Amino acid sequence: MNDVSKWLPEVEEPYVEVSPLESFLSIMKIIAGVFLGGILIFFVVYDILLATVLEVGSDAEAQITLGVVFAQVTLLAVWTSLASVALITRVGTGIGMAALVALVTLVSVVRAENAENAENAENAENAENAENAENAENAENAENYIALSIGAATFVIWIAIQVPLWCIRLFGGWRLGLQKQVKLEQQSTQFGLQQLLIWTAAVGLWLGIARFLLPNLEMGGGRTEHALILFCVFVAFNSLFALPIVWAALTHRLFLLWLVVSLVCFVVLSIAEIYALWFAVGMSGEDELFWVINAIQYVAVIVPLLLLRFCGVRLVRDGVPV
Repeated sequence: MNDVSKWLPEVEEPYVEVSPLESFLSIMKIIAGVFLGGILIFFVVYDILLATVLEVGSDAEAQITLGVVFAQVTLLAVWTSLASVALITRVGTGIGMAALVALVTLVSVVRAENAENAENAENAENAENAENAENAENAENAENYIALSIGAATFVIWIAIQVPLWCIRLFGGWRLGLQKQVKLEQQSTQFGLQQLLIWTAAVGLWLGIARFLLPNLEMGGGRTEHALILFCVFVAFNSLFALPIVWAALTHRLFLLWLVVSLVCFVVLSIAEIYALWFAVGMSGEDELFWVINAIQYVAVIVPLLLLRFCGVRLVRDGVPV
């Protein structure tokens, strides 16, 4: 058969001119992707160091460690509940990574506390004070309970954050997707003032319940009870104030308003967390510790989510199944 294509007129593809602004934004999105990759590598390297050589013996080390690991499980919760990939992939990787982060945290805290308590026991033994040696041994067991509570809280925070995120996915159809996937008629259903008022009322209700319950707790004075309260406080407050960060970073409308709400929730819930510990166990003088932990968690969560936002990722609602 003769080739007739050479007799057909050539059709030139239309030339689409790319503006300098579009070129600049494309380059910036590539840079944002590189930064996201760098953040992921940082998390992996930090966890490896935490499991091998890093200890959390000082307040500064504890602040950085807890802030970073709480941020990691927050981002893992967003991935598990809202990502647009297969359910088995999301849940499998989410459970595995969250459990690994919690285990690494537990191992690091236990190692640091055992080293400190061994030193205390040695000092007591050198002083030939049997009572002090016994107290040091008891302190070691109690500190291990605290380490266990922190490790468990890390994993449970991952679960707690997912509860409302799975609700908006299963009952509202929301998921993570590119901004261009959002239909104009659906933008009006994005989180708005009504949802903001509901969120504010929910936070106020939670703080009211906490204010009523905590002063009336009749807990023992042992360190085991303190470890249990520390677990409950971390799970309740560090999961609750992480949620407005997700809305602020990924919402289509009212971005600045939600950003302000996330900052207000960070401040209010951090204060409430400190007072909760003061009411429940009489812990005082640790204000800076919790402020820094929460600040690191806030920054380490919102920065990668804002980078995703810059790359066009939003909460979309287009009926794609979970």
